[in-house]
Amino acid sequence: MPVVEEIAEKLGVSEEEVREALEVLGLTVTDLLSQGNMVMLTAQLTGMQTVDVLTDENLFAQITQLQTD
Repeated sequence: MPVVEEIAEKLGVSEEEVREALEVLGLTVTDLLSQGNMVMLTAQLTGMQTVDVLTDENLFAQITQLQTD
């Protein structure tokens, strides 16, 4: 499954929203290999603060899983 599609599915957003968030953050799909960038993207898509993403056990587990898939 393509990365953008998988992120959209896990976070309950559209693929277009993922692409737009990547553009806003100045990131590429390759940049998402970095956990910090993945956290920033998740925060952008969910409207959460980065620290909240890091401390939300379920959300952080989803991010980690996305990176290992």
